Amino acid sequence: MGVSYLPVSAIFTVLSITTLHYWTEPSLTELKSDGLNRNILLHPEDVTHALELLLLSSNSTIALVANFVINIYLLIILSLKGMFLPLVVPPTVIQVGSWSTWLIVVSSLKMFQALARDRLQSLNSSPSATPRSYFRVYCVLLLVISVDVVWYIGLN
Repeated sequence: MGVSYLPVSAIFTVLSITTLHYWTEPSLTELKSDGLNRNILLHPEDVTHALELLLLSSNSTIALVANFVINIYLLIILSLKGMFLPLVVPPTVIQVGSWSTWLIVVSSLKMFQALARDRLQSLNSSPSATPRSYFRVYCVLLLVISVDVVWYIGLN
C-alpha cells in the first residue's frame, strides 16, 4: 500500500472544480450578457435565475457538483485522519483501517443527526407540517441514534 490517498484526493478535487468551472463558463457568459451585475444578492429572483442557469441546467452539472462535494468530503476526512491518527494509533494497516472506518461512520452519523435536527426545527416553524412528516423525521432520527448506540456498543 504505497499509495498515499491524500494527494490523490487533492488532485481529484482540483480536477473536479476545474471541470465544473469550465462546464459552467458558457452559462456564466450568457448570464453576463443578460445583464448580471455585482448587486445580484439584492434581488432574489436574479439569484434563482442564476442558480437555475448555472447549476441546474443539466444532469451533467448536477453530477459534477455532487462529485465535487464528495471529493471535498473525502479530502477533509483524509486530512483529519492524516493529522490525528498517527498520534493515537499504532501504524499497522488493520488499526489505521479500523480507526478510519470508525471516524467516517461517526462523522456521517453526527452529520445525519444534525440534518434531522435541522429538519425538525424547520417542521416546528412550518404551519403546514403534517403528522406524517413529523413521524418520518423522528424515524430517521431514531434510526441514526440507534445505529450510533449499536456502533458504540460494538466497539466496547
